[in-house]
Amino acid sequence: MGQRSSSGRVAHALAIIAVLALGGVATAPAFAGHNTGHNLFITNCTGCHATPTSFYITPLNAANAGNIIQHALNQNMTGLGAGLPVVDTTAIASYIQESLTALGTPPTQNVAFNPGGGLGTTFTLPSIYVPSPYGAVTGIATVSSPNGGVAYSGSDATFTPTACFIGAASFTYRGTGPNGNTSTRSQAVSVGNPTAAPSISTAAPPGGQTGVAYSHDVNVSQCESIATYSVTAGALPTGLLLSTSGVISGTPTTTGAFTGTITATYPGGLTGTQNFSITIALGPPAFTSGGTASNTSVGIASANAYTAAAQYGTMTFGISGQPPGLSINATSGVVSGTPTDASGSPYSATVSATNSNTTTNRTVVFNVVPAISSAATASGQTGVATVANCTMETR
Repeated sequence: MGQRSSSGRVAHALAIIAVLALGGVATAPAFAGHNTGHNLFITNCTGCHATPTSFYITPLNAANAGNIIQHALNQNMTGLGAGLPVVDTTAIASYIQESLTALGTPPTQNVAFNPGGGLGTTFTLPSIYVPSPYGAVTGIATVSSPNGGVAYSGSDATFTPTACFIGAASFTYRGTGPNGNTSTRSQAVSVGNPTAAPSISTAAPPGGQTGVAYSHDVNVSQCESIATYSVTAGALPTGLLLSTSGVISGTPTTTGAFTGTITATYPGGLTGTQNFSITIALGPPAFTSGGTASNTSVGIASANAYTAAAQYGTMTFGISGQPPGLSINATSGVVSGTPTDASGSPYSATVSATNSNTTTNRTVVFNVVPAISSAATASGQTGVATVANCTMETR
């Protein structure tokens, strides 16, 4: 091996030292810092990247504290050729301070939004190719890219975001060469907002009925996951709501025609609209009264054993299977009368409610207490035990 200049010996020694200090071997290509003309080659700098202000200096100084630098000099300087002077640790420290500038974090690259057609943005990666005695970096490989794909051409990278992704992302990459891989580097990107407005692609909301559950999805033609929805004019039928994810749901409570405008919005403010006209027709009656009547007794009049109530339209009420002696008022829904029989108690009666559309039935349970048929009084003498018998009649 021929003679080398003093700076060449220092650079070569530092290359060996850096590799040994970080547990590698001096055979792999690497990314370059801004090193004033000297080449520095290491195999793994992952631990250094978290502290850009001391990209190489901190780990090398830590290594020096453990005499690793001196050990490297003792073991490897003889390989530079017979009779060459030994470079001491002071020269190494001076070289570090003078020739290494901290490798700053690469600036964030702005990337165009990808609506789904594979739109990518190309930019140049910093300090990627470094020729060296250990083998030039000849290619680039992606290590990790969770939010998009990366293609390389020379030192340029084309980042294609995942369809409809917006915001901050990053990918890590490394150089490849004939003698191995470099350490990884991270490139931050910022994916912009959509540049085209959303278009609502679903049909206009259909009509419905009072008392009947309603559901309709509103969707845009692209990037449904980032669209938000709102009613920006008019109003939905009473009882219905539009969620920000585009679902109209609820139970209509009022008949009529309801008109308005639904707006879909992308991040960044671009909007698309759809007009609606929803007609709500009268649906079946819906009972609001319960399924159990008040207790009644045989032979005792009851003015209100049960009151049927239902909504949606003008109601006509009916009843069947009720205790004998009870009847229902078709207009008010009040069940009244004097029960005459308890033999079928509890009675499962069918109460009906009919509007101009259809009839709805509900089962109502009536409990009837039997009548007492024995005398209501008993006689006796003071100091003499008296027994009174009571008899219950079911009718």
